[in-house]
Amino acid sequence: MQQVNQETEQAVNNLGIAIYASPEAQLQSEREIAKQLCAMFFKDDDDNPFVLTDGQADIWNVIMLKRYRRNQVETTTQYGKSETISMAMVLRSITYHEKWTVLAGDQTKSDIIMGKAVNHIFDHPSLVEQIEMAGMPKLEKLKHQKSQDRITWRDGGEIRSLTADARNRKRVKESLTGQGARNIIEDEASLIPDDLQAMVMRMLGGHKDSFLLKIGNPFYRNHFYRTSKSPHYHHIHIDYHQAVAEGRYDMSFIEEMRGEPFFDILYEVKFPPDDDVVTGGYRRLFTDQMIADAMISEEEYEAMLADDEQAITLDSGRRVLKGERRLGNDFAGGGSDRSSYVFRTPQVMKLLETNQNDDTMQQVVTTQQYQVEYEVPSSNIGNDYGGLGQGISDRLYELDIYVNKVMFGGGSSDRSKYKNKRAEMYFLFKQWLENGGKIVDSPEWQELAVVYYKSDSSSRFQIEPKEDLKRRLKELGLTVTSPDVADAGVLTFADNTEMIDDDDFEVV
Repeated sequence: MQQVNQETEQAVNNLGIAIYASPEAQLQSEREIAKQLCAMFFKDDDDNPFVLTDGQADIWNVIMLKRYRRNQVETTTQYGKSETISMAMVLRSITYHEKWTVLAGDQTKSDIIMGKAVNHIFDHPSLVEQIEMAGMPKLEKLKHQKSQDRITWRDGGEIRSLTADARNRKRVKESLTGQGARNIIEDEASLIPDDLQAMVMRMLGGHKDSFLLKIGNPFYRNHFYRTSKSPHYHHIHIDYHQAVAEGRYDMSFIEEMRGEPFFDILYEVKFPPDDDVVTGGYRRLFTDQMIADAMISEEEYEAMLADDEQAITLDSGRRVLKGERRLGNDFAGGGSDRSSYVFRTPQVMKLLETNQNDDTMQQVVTTQQYQVEYEVPSSNIGNDYGGLGQGISDRLYELDIYVNKVMFGGGSSDRSKYKNKRAEMYFLFKQWLENGGKIVDSPEWQELAVVYYKSDSSSRFQIEPKEDLKRRLKELGLTVTSPDVADAGVLTFADNTEMIDDDDFEVV
């Protein structure tokens, strides 16, 4: 402990000795001291002294120096902010015997930052000596477990983590009350709800020397947006340009990620535009301009079909554009909702039909007719498998038509990016339009304008559920329209890579 205090305090005190020629010179000196301290006590994954970048050193000093009571840091994703926070917090809490609380948007993020803190304790013998073993697992078990929600130091001070979700509101409130609320770090702060943020600020108000660091990506225009504009906060903003200059990424990776969800938020570090956000933090997926640019007239489509370089004639006599053919079928049980059938080739999407018939067998017949007419492989027929669609798809299987049964709420191919299949397919739909995909114009496609998205608590892309959409439109006094045609279109992007097809049953 004595070594930690002497080395840390000497480095911090050095900041007050020099007379700097400019603020830039002072900033650079502070960065160099942060880098020295970090390398002195902590190691990277290869067991070498941990080397901070300039931006990471700035984040480190927000915690280690505590020069500002209110701080906000907006960074790119995968910048190493959790690693930096964990090391600075360990050293600060041990050196000054302070209690620190990490408040994260969900349990996964809480576990990440505490796991890193536990891991880095073992980088230096002086840090290991400070572990208070009372109530803790044995040292070797802790070293491998790395998932504590509280670390207490032998000579005073501690680090604890809390999860800011609805189920834990009471526990968060109780834990923030008193000494534990003096120093708070909010990881992925924009994912913390406004009402819980208000609770955090009330708890901080009980301490004249309270400290708050809000850090994360600018997902929502909530409290995180408001304090990004506040002159009472010390601000650090790190976008991909700085991250590339520091060697965190290279430009080839940035170009690769431009087509991924939330690039503007995760890499450009921009808040969504004010007119792009609705209740609940949702944003429009398809802008008016994108929809307008995608539409072609029936006459334009017929001209494409008449061009032998672009189209072919099937055995059924139907003219279609060249390339893979797909059908998307969204089924409804009558009422105001409609069953919808959409046909798509690589270039163009066309609505074939909508109906309000709740007769399961009639929808089976309609699916069969379109499969034959457009010669679509059964595995390229994406059927909504919820509600009425289950009976339709099961009957088609009985008829040896092995359609792709799609559950919108089912797991996506990349669960770290997309909340469910619905989200993944809609994102692929958006990408297709951005890459020049066209839609044969009809009034029903204006449904695209009411499709909204946001990130969930794990920063995954998600689409607003139909029932939430209907409720929101009703509250706004607007016509309640279910995006059945849009859903049928999106089903043409259903993954069928693991599907069986008719040819798999041929007898040799």
